[in-house]
Amino acid sequence: MLPSQAANPYVAQQKILGFHDAASQADALAIAPYLSMNLSPQGKPSSDEVAGWTVDQVLDHAEQHSLPQCTEWMEKNRE
Repeated sequence: MLPSQAANPYVAQQKILGFHDAASQADALAIAPYLSMNLSPQGKPSSDEVAGWTVDQVLDHAEQHSLPQCTEWMEKNRE
C-alpha cells in the first residue's frame, strides 16, 4: 500500500506511483480525503458572513461545495 494526499492527485501520479516503478509493487493507493471548509480571503462567502452562519448553512455549504470537491479528489486519485 502506498500513501498519498487526497487533494493533490499529482503527488500520487508523479511522485509516489512513478518512483522506481512503485505502482507495480503495490496493491493499493491509500488517501485520506478531508472535507475542506477553507475560505479564500477575498472570496465569497466572506469570513464575516460565514461567522454568522447557522448550523444548517454550514451543513448546506458542506453538502453543496465540500463534499463534491472531496469526491472529485477521490475520483482523480482512482484514475
